[in-house]
Amino acid sequence: MSVDQILQLGDDQLANSFQLVFPTGIPGAKDSNAIALRMDQAFDPPEESVGEYEIKYMGMTIKKTTRNEATAKEFAIEVRLDQGWQVHDDLRNLYEMTYNPINGTALGDSMTRFPVAVQALDASQSVVKTITFKNSKIKTLKINQFGNEEEGPIRIAVSFIYGTMVIE
Repeated sequence: MSVDQILQLGDDQLANSFQLVFPTGIPGAKDSNAIALRMDQAFDPPEESVGEYEIKYMGMTIKKTTRNEATAKEFAIEVRLDQGWQVHDDLRNLYEMTYNPINGTALGDSMTRFPVAVQALDASQSVVKTITFKNSKIKTLKINQFGNEEEGPIRIAVSFIYGTMVIE
């Protein structure tokens, strides 16, 4: 294998060349771009998985796949908290639309679901691949720890459930 052959493979997709976007906005948010721009941590896409079952015969075990999806249907992000707490307030508003723990109310799925897209970028910042999580809905919201020894920003951890993941 030569250097020429390796270079002819083309450029690698760099792990830090991506952006998270909310194509239709976030229900109830004042500025969904602020949430996307404040995301400075890694994004770990969920693993896709198919169901399985076992057949046991004469001491042997054979695994077979089913026609059922076994994907967990969840993903998480962390965003930097701004001093005005606007990002928190937008996410908290979305969380309370999904379920308000104070009065026990919740809006229907049609009002609280939205797409979230992770776009892989090339060296010129053009989108080369998009992973879209359709029908996403907030599941958890957590303000990460404060600390006197910390030097960086506080982050908010958010997890979402989704309906389907489409890679285009």
